[in-house]
Amino acid sequence: MIQSHLTILKQNPAPSRRTRVASIGGAVGATALVLASACAPTGDAEPTAAAPAPAWKQTFKPVPAKVEIAQDVAKPKVVEPAPAPQPALPPVELAIAHDDEGVDYDAKARSLIDAGELKAALVAVRKHLHTAEPKPEALLVMGRLARQTKNYALAEAALERGLEEDPSRVGLATELARVFLDAGQPKRAEKAARRALRITRDDAAAWNQLARSAMAQSRWELAEVAFGRAVHLDPIDGLIQNNFGLLYVYRKNGPKAVEHLERAVELLDDDAPYYVFNNLGLAHELVGQHEEAREAFEEALLLNPFYTKAKVNLDRVAAKISAVQPAAEPAVSAESAAFEPTPAIPAEPSVVEPDDA
Repeated sequence: MIQSHLTILKQNPAPSRRTRVASIGGAVGATALVLASACAPTGDAEPTAAAPAPAWKQTFKPVPAKVEIAQDVAKPKVVEPAPAPQPALPPVELAIAHDDEGVDYDAKARSLIDAGELKAALVAVRKHLHTAEPKPEALLVMGRLARQTKNYALAEAALERGLEEDPSRVGLATELARVFLDAGQPKRAEKAARRALRITRDDAAAWNQLARSAMAQSRWELAEVAFGRAVHLDPIDGLIQNNFGLLYVYRKNGPKAVEHLERAVELLDDDAPYYVFNNLGLAHELVGQHEEAREAFEEALLLNPFYTKAKVNLDRVAAKISAVQPAAEPAVSAESAAFEPTPAIPAEPSVVEPDDA
Protein backbone atom coordinates (compact mmCIF):
# COMPACT_ATOMS: atom_id res chain seq x y z
CA MET A 1 0.00 0.00 0.00
CA ILE A 2 2.81 2.42 0.90
CA GLN A 3 4.66 1.55 -2.30
CA SER A 4 1.55 2.27 -4.40
CA HIS A 5 1.15 5.70 -2.84
CA LEU A 6 4.79 6.58 -3.51
CA THR A 7 4.47 5.42 -7.15
CA ILE A 8 1.47 7.65 -7.71
CA LEU A 9 3.27 10.63 -6.17
CA LYS A 10 6.27 10.19 -8.46
CA GLN A 11 4.17 9.76 -11.57
CA ASN A 12 1.67 12.55 -10.90
CA PRO A 13 3.28 15.42 -8.98
CA ALA A 14 0.78 18.21 -8.29
CA PRO A 15 2.46 21.67 -8.58
CA SER A 16 0.05 23.31 -6.18
CA ARG A 17 -0.08 20.66 -3.51
CA ARG A 18 2.21 19.13 -0.91
CA THR A 19 1.41 15.68 0.44
CA ARG A 20 2.79 14.29 3.70
CA VAL A 21 2.82 10.58 4.43
CA ALA A 22 2.85 9.62 8.08
CA SER A 23 2.88 6.35 9.96
CA ILE A 24 1.15 6.40 13.36
CA GLY A 25 1.20 3.44 15.76
CA GLY A 26 1.82 0.90 13.03
CA ALA A 27 -1.23 1.96 11.07
CA VAL A 28 -0.34 3.46 7.73
CA GLY A 29 -2.29 6.39 6.32
CA ALA A 30 -1.86 9.20 3.88
CA THR A 31 -2.61 12.78 4.81
CA ALA A 32 -2.82 15.48 2.20
CA LEU A 33 -2.02 19.10 3.11
CA VAL A 34 -3.55 21.11 0.32
CA LEU A 35 -2.18 24.53 -0.60
CA ALA A 36 -3.96 25.42 -3.79
CA SER A 37 -5.41 28.39 -5.60
CA ALA A 38 -9.12 29.18 -5.38
CA CYS A 39 -9.87 27.47 -8.71
CA ALA A 40 -8.12 24.17 -7.86
CA PRO A 41 -10.16 21.24 -6.57
CA THR A 42 -10.00 20.68 -2.84
CA GLY A 43 -10.79 17.90 -0.39
CA ASP A 44 -9.01 15.07 -2.23
CA ALA A 45 -7.63 12.37 0.02
CA GLU A 46 -5.26 11.11 -2.61
CA PRO A 47 -3.61 12.94 -5.55
CA THR A 48 -5.12 12.51 -9.02
CA ALA A 49 -3.69 13.11 -12.48
CA ALA A 50 -3.27 16.80 -13.31
CA ALA A 51 -5.54 18.28 -16.00
CA PRO A 52 -3.89 19.66 -19.15
CA ALA A 53 -2.69 23.23 -18.65
CA PRO A 54 -4.34 25.95 -20.78
CA ALA A 55 -2.30 27.79 -23.38
CA TRP A 56 -1.74 30.91 -21.26
CA LYS A 57 -0.43 28.81 -18.42
CA GLN A 58 2.12 27.15 -20.68
CA THR A 59 3.77 30.50 -21.43
CA PHE A 60 3.49 31.98 -17.92
CA LYS A 61 5.33 30.32 -15.05
CA PRO A 62 4.61 31.98 -11.70
CA VAL A 63 7.31 31.93 -9.10
CA PRO A 64 6.23 29.54 -6.37
CA ALA A 65 5.68 31.26 -3.04
CA LYS A 66 7.63 30.10 -0.05
CA VAL A 67 5.20 28.46 2.34
CA GLU A 68 5.98 28.19 6.02
CA ILE A 69 4.56 25.00 7.50
CA ALA A 70 3.66 25.11 11.14
CA GLN A 71 5.37 22.61 13.37
CA ASP A 72 3.27 19.91 14.90
CA VAL A 73 4.62 20.61 18.37
CA ALA A 74 5.09 24.22 19.44
CA LYS A 75 8.33 25.08 21.17
CA PRO A 76 7.94 25.99 24.82
CA LYS A 77 8.02 29.76 25.37
CA VAL A 78 11.10 30.84 27.28
CA VAL A 79 10.21 33.27 30.04
CA GLU A 80 13.04 35.61 30.96
CA PRO A 81 13.45 35.88 34.72
CA ALA A 82 12.64 39.26 36.16
CA PRO A 83 15.72 41.29 37.13
CA ALA A 84 16.53 41.05 40.78
CA PRO A 85 15.61 44.23 42.67
CA GLN A 86 18.55 46.39 43.60
CA PRO A 87 19.13 46.43 47.35
CA ALA A 88 18.31 49.76 48.93
CA LEU A 89 21.19 51.72 50.33
CA PRO A 90 21.36 51.56 54.10
CA PRO A 91 20.19 54.72 55.82
CA VAL A 92 22.91 57.11 56.86
CA GLU A 93 23.19 57.40 60.62
CA LEU A 94 23.35 61.06 61.58
CA ALA A 95 24.14 60.73 65.27
CA ILE A 96 27.12 59.02 66.89
CA ALA A 97 26.31 57.13 70.08
CA HIS A 98 28.43 57.85 73.17
CA ASP A 99 28.32 57.77 76.97
CA ASP A 100 29.95 61.14 77.60
CA GLU A 101 26.91 62.80 79.10
CA GLY A 102 28.96 65.47 80.84
CA VAL A 103 30.51 66.85 77.61
CA ASP A 104 28.88 69.81 75.87
CA TYR A 105 29.43 68.69 72.29
CA ASP A 106 27.53 71.65 70.88
CA ALA A 107 30.03 74.10 72.42
CA LYS A 108 32.91 71.81 71.48
CA ALA A 109 31.78 71.77 67.85
CA ARG A 110 31.67 75.58 67.72
CA SER A 111 35.16 75.80 69.20
CA LEU A 112 36.51 73.30 66.66
CA ILE A 113 34.88 75.22 63.79
CA ASP A 114 36.60 78.41 64.94
CA ALA A 115 39.90 76.51 65.03
CA GLY A 116 39.35 75.21 61.49
CA GLU A 117 39.23 71.57 62.58
CA LEU A 118 36.23 70.67 60.45
CA LYS A 119 36.38 66.88 60.66
CA ALA A 120 36.57 66.93 64.44
CA ALA A 121 33.78 69.51 64.51
CA LEU A 122 31.59 67.23 62.40
CA VAL A 123 32.12 64.37 64.85
CA ALA A 124 31.21 66.68 67.75
CA VAL A 125 27.98 67.80 66.02
CA ARG A 126 26.98 64.19 65.42
CA LYS A 127 27.64 63.32 69.05
CA HIS A 128 25.59 66.34 70.06
CA LEU A 129 22.64 64.99 68.08
CA HIS A 130 22.82 61.69 69.99
CA THR A 131 21.26 63.33 73.03
CA ALA A 132 19.69 66.47 71.55
CA GLU A 133 16.66 66.97 69.35
CA PRO A 134 17.70 67.26 65.67
CA LYS A 135 16.88 70.91 65.07
CA PRO A 136 17.20 72.40 61.56
CA GLU A 137 20.00 74.73 62.70
CA ALA A 138 22.18 71.83 63.86
CA LEU A 139 21.35 69.79 60.75
CA LEU A 140 22.35 72.72 58.54
CA VAL A 141 25.70 72.98 60.34
CA MET A 142 26.19 69.23 59.98
CA GLY A 143 25.36 69.37 56.28
CA ARG A 144 27.79 72.21 55.67
CA LEU A 145 30.60 70.51 57.61
CA ALA A 146 29.97 67.21 55.81
CA ARG A 147 30.11 68.97 52.44
CA GLN A 148 33.35 70.75 53.32
CA THR A 149 34.91 67.43 54.38
CA LYS A 150 33.57 65.74 51.20
CA ASN A 151 31.20 63.41 53.05
CA TYR A 152 28.44 64.05 50.54
CA ALA A 153 26.13 61.18 51.54
CA LEU A 154 26.07 62.40 55.15
CA ALA A 155 25.56 65.99 54.00
CA GLU A 156 22.58 65.02 51.85
CA ALA A 157 21.03 62.94 54.65
CA ALA A 158 21.41 65.74 57.22
CA LEU A 159 19.95 68.41 54.94
CA GLU A 160 17.03 66.25 53.82
CA ARG A 161 16.26 65.50 57.47
CA GLY A 162 16.37 69.22 58.17
CA LEU A 163 13.90 69.89 55.35
CA GLU A 164 11.61 67.25 56.83
CA GLU A 165 11.72 69.11 60.15
CA ASP A 166 11.25 72.55 58.51
CA PRO A 167 10.24 72.49 54.82
CA SER A 168 10.17 76.29 54.70
CA ARG A 169 13.86 76.78 55.52
CA VAL A 170 15.39 77.90 52.24
CA GLY A 171 18.99 77.72 53.51
CA LEU A 172 18.76 73.93 53.78
CA ALA A 173 17.76 73.61 50.13
CA THR A 174 20.46 75.99 48.87
CA GLU A 175 23.09 74.14 50.89
CA LEU A 176 21.81 70.90 49.37
CA ALA A 177 22.41 72.42 45.92
CA ARG A 178 26.00 73.21 46.96
CA VAL A 179 26.45 69.59 48.05
CA PHE A 180 25.40 68.28 44.66
CA LEU A 181 27.59 70.81 42.84
CA ASP A 182 30.62 69.80 44.88
CA ALA A 183 29.78 66.15 44.24
CA GLY A 184 29.71 66.76 40.47
CA GLN A 185 25.96 66.30 40.07
CA PRO A 186 24.75 69.54 38.44
CA LYS A 187 21.31 68.21 37.46
CA ARG A 188 20.50 67.31 41.06
CA ALA A 189 21.95 70.66 42.11
CA GLU A 190 19.56 72.42 39.76
CA LYS A 191 16.61 70.51 41.23
CA ALA A 192 17.67 71.48 44.74
CA ALA A 193 18.05 75.15 43.72
CA ARG A 194 14.59 75.14 42.14
CA ARG A 195 13.29 73.54 45.30
CA ALA A 196 14.72 76.48 47.25
CA LEU A 197 13.12 78.94 44.83
CA ARG A 198 9.74 77.29 45.35
CA ILE A 199 10.11 78.23 49.00
CA THR A 200 10.90 81.84 48.14
CA ARG A 201 11.72 83.67 44.90
CA ASP A 202 13.62 86.40 46.69
CA ASP A 203 16.67 84.49 47.90
CA ALA A 204 19.86 85.59 46.13
CA ALA A 205 21.78 82.48 47.25
CA ALA A 206 19.19 80.20 45.65
CA TRP A 207 19.45 82.08 42.33
CA ASN A 208 23.24 81.91 42.61
CA GLN A 209 23.15 78.12 43.00
CA LEU A 210 20.70 77.79 40.12
CA ALA A 211 23.06 79.80 37.94
CA ARG A 212 26.09 77.75 38.99
CA SER A 213 24.29 74.47 38.24
CA ALA A 214 23.20 75.83 34.84
CA MET A 215 26.76 76.95 34.08
CA ALA A 216 28.05 73.48 34.99
CA GLN A 217 25.70 72.11 32.30
CA SER A 218 26.76 74.76 29.73
CA ARG A 219 23.29 76.28 29.83
CA TRP A 220 24.64 79.77 29.44
CA GLU A 221 21.39 81.68 28.89
CA LEU A 222 19.77 80.28 32.05
CA ALA A 223 22.96 80.99 34.01
CA GLU A 224 23.05 84.60 32.83
CA VAL A 225 19.41 85.20 33.77
CA ALA A 226 19.83 83.55 37.19
CA PHE A 227 23.04 85.46 38.00
CA GLY A 228 21.34 88.67 36.95
CA ARG A 229 18.50 87.96 39.36
CA ALA A 230 20.94 87.11 42.16
CA VAL A 231 22.89 90.36 41.65
CA HIS A 232 19.65 92.32 41.57
CA LEU A 233 18.60 90.84 44.94
CA ASP A 234 22.05 91.21 46.55
CA PRO A 235 24.29 93.64 44.62
CA ILE A 236 26.97 93.73 47.35
CA ASP A 237 27.73 90.00 47.50
CA GLY A 238 31.28 89.77 46.17
CA LEU A 239 31.19 86.03 45.52
CA ILE A 240 28.08 86.32 43.36
CA GLN A 241 29.86 89.04 41.40
CA ASN A 242 32.83 86.68 41.03
CA ASN A 243 30.60 83.92 39.69
CA PHE A 244 28.88 86.30 37.28
CA GLY A 245 32.25 87.43 35.99
CA LEU A 246 33.35 83.83 35.65
CA LEU A 247 30.36 83.15 33.42
CA TYR A 248 31.55 85.88 31.05
CA VAL A 249 35.08 84.41 31.12
CA TYR A 250 33.61 81.17 29.82
CA ARG A 251 31.58 83.09 27.23
CA LYS A 252 34.73 85.00 26.13
CA ASN A 253 33.04 88.31 26.94
CA GLY A 254 36.09 90.13 28.31
CA PRO A 255 34.57 93.56 29.09
CA LYS A 256 31.67 92.08 31.08
CA ALA A 257 34.02 89.69 32.87
CA VAL A 258 36.35 92.53 33.90
CA GLU A 259 33.40 94.62 35.11
CA HIS A 260 32.02 91.98 37.47
CA LEU A 261 35.37 90.65 38.69
CA GLU A 262 36.73 94.09 39.50
CA ARG A 263 33.50 94.71 41.39
CA ALA A 264 34.03 91.42 43.25
CA VAL A 265 37.54 92.44 44.34
CA GLU A 266 36.23 95.82 45.44
CA LEU A 267 33.41 94.32 47.52
CA LEU A 268 35.49 91.55 49.09
CA ASP A 269 38.40 93.94 49.75
CA ASP A 270 40.96 92.30 52.05
CA ASP A 271 38.89 89.12 52.22
CA ALA A 272 39.05 88.47 48.48
CA PRO A 273 40.09 84.81 47.94
CA TYR A 274 43.05 84.01 45.74
CA TYR A 275 40.90 82.46 43.03
CA VAL A 276 39.01 85.74 42.51
CA PHE A 277 42.30 87.38 41.48
CA ASN A 278 43.02 84.43 39.18
CA ASN A 279 39.63 84.93 37.52
CA LEU A 280 40.27 88.66 37.24
CA GLY A 281 43.58 87.92 35.53
CA LEU A 282 41.80 85.72 32.98
CA ALA A 283 39.30 88.52 32.32
CA HIS A 284 42.07 91.06 31.72
CA GLU A 285 43.81 88.59 29.43
CA LEU A 286 40.64 88.26 27.34
CA VAL A 287 40.66 91.99 26.55
CA GLY A 288 44.40 92.05 25.89
CA GLN A 289 45.37 93.82 29.15
CA HIS A 290 48.36 91.60 29.82
CA GLU A 291 50.05 93.82 32.40
CA GLU A 292 46.86 93.95 34.49
CA ALA A 293 46.47 90.21 34.04
CA ARG A 294 50.02 89.61 35.28
CA GLU A 295 49.39 91.73 38.38
CA ALA A 296 46.21 89.78 39.16
CA PHE A 297 47.93 86.40 38.78
CA GLU A 298 50.80 87.59 40.98
CA GLU A 299 48.30 88.67 43.64
CA ALA A 300 46.70 85.24 43.53
CA LEU A 301 50.09 83.62 44.09
CA LEU A 302 50.86 85.98 46.98
CA LEU A 303 47.69 84.77 48.69
CA ASN A 304 48.34 81.13 47.82
CA PRO A 305 51.87 80.28 46.63
CA PHE A 306 50.80 76.70 45.90
CA TYR A 307 48.02 77.70 43.52
CA THR A 308 49.24 76.05 40.32
CA LYS A 309 46.53 77.49 38.07
CA ALA A 310 47.69 81.03 38.73
CA LYS A 311 51.31 79.96 38.19
CA VAL A 312 50.52 78.48 34.77
CA ASN A 313 48.46 81.55 33.84
CA LEU A 314 51.23 83.91 34.98
CA ASP A 315 53.84 82.08 32.89
CA ARG A 316 51.61 82.24 29.84
CA VAL A 317 50.91 85.97 30.18
CA ALA A 318 54.56 86.72 30.89
CA ALA A 319 55.47 84.95 27.66
CA LYS A 320 52.98 87.08 25.76
CA ILE A 321 54.40 90.26 27.27
CA SER A 322 57.95 89.20 26.40
CA ALA A 323 56.92 88.44 22.84
CA VAL A 324 55.46 91.93 22.39
CA GLN A 325 58.02 93.92 24.40
CA PRO A 326 61.37 92.10 24.70
CA ALA A 327 63.07 92.93 27.94
CA ALA A 328 66.38 94.86 27.82
CA GLU A 329 69.48 92.74 28.35
CA PRO A 330 70.75 93.14 31.92
CA ALA A 331 74.33 94.26 32.49
CA VAL A 332 76.62 91.33 33.24
CA SER A 333 78.92 91.82 36.21
CA ALA A 334 82.42 90.38 36.43
CA GLU A 335 81.34 87.94 39.11
CA SER A 336 78.53 86.46 36.97
CA ALA A 337 80.30 86.61 33.62
CA ALA A 338 81.69 83.11 34.01
CA PHE A 339 78.25 81.58 34.81
CA GLU A 340 75.97 80.67 31.93
CA PRO A 341 72.58 79.30 33.06
CA THR A 342 70.90 76.62 30.99
CA PRO A 343 68.17 78.25 28.90
CA ALA A 344 64.67 77.19 29.92
CA ILE A 345 62.54 75.33 27.38
CA PRO A 346 59.24 77.20 26.97
CA ALA A 347 56.23 75.03 27.73
CA GLU A 348 53.07 75.05 25.72
CA PRO A 349 50.34 77.11 27.43
CA SER A 350 47.75 74.90 29.03
CA VAL A 351 44.04 75.47 29.25
CA VAL A 352 43.24 76.40 32.83
CA GLU A 353 39.77 76.27 34.26
CA PRO A 354 38.91 79.32 36.38
CA ASP A 355 37.33 78.98 39.78
CA ASP A 356 33.90 79.75 41.06
CA ALA A 357 32.48 80.10 44.52
